[in-house]
Amino acid sequence: HGRWLEREIERKRVAIEGATHLIAISDATARELEYFYPGVRGRVTTVYLCADHLSVRPEPVSPAPPGPYVLYVGDRHLYKNFSAVLEAMESPRWPGAVDLCVAGPPWRANEALRVERLSTTRRIHHAGRVSDGQLAGLYRGAACVVVPAIAEGFGLPLIEAQQAGVPVVCSDIAVFREVAGAGALYFDPHRAKQLAE
Repeated sequence: HGRWLEREIERKRVAIEGATHLIAISDATARELEYFYPGVRGRVTTVYLCADHLSVRPEPVSPAPPGPYVLYVGDRHLYKNFSAVLEAMESPRWPGAVDLCVAGPPWRANEALRVERLSTTRRIHHAGRVSDGQLAGLYRGAACVVVPAIAEGFGLPLIEAQQAGVPVVCSDIAVFREVAGAGALYFDPHRAKQLAE
């Protein structure tokens, strides 16, 4: 992986530094580009993402998530900090009647073990990869949406949830403050108990 990673970093550096102009998906991403590549200053424009893809008729997911649920959407790479959600669910402060619904790729082996162990006390529903209509339905049925990432370029689930009128609970990181503003509840992504609260 070492040589591949070095080549990939170099390929990206050449593309970034050689670009006539760059489009960033947030001001936070633009600032990071300018920090790591000072030569691009003055050549970066922020263009925000939108959630128009969810302007569809909501469709049910089968089987439907049980009871009131918190929704987590997307991949679960390390920086997405999904483990904080599972840790929060292990806390006695997590509301007992609230389940978790996850829309995204299948469980990894380590996640499956942890979910199985948690399933003795909490209900976790895995919806899998869903269509835009099903995703719209999951958002509209959620008690809230949780986005626990440690680092992010934008945070599409934030605006998807806001478009659906669903409360957002997310990490207190600069890009989420930029995207969600006063329209979210924030927690320290390194303190799962704070998420549970």
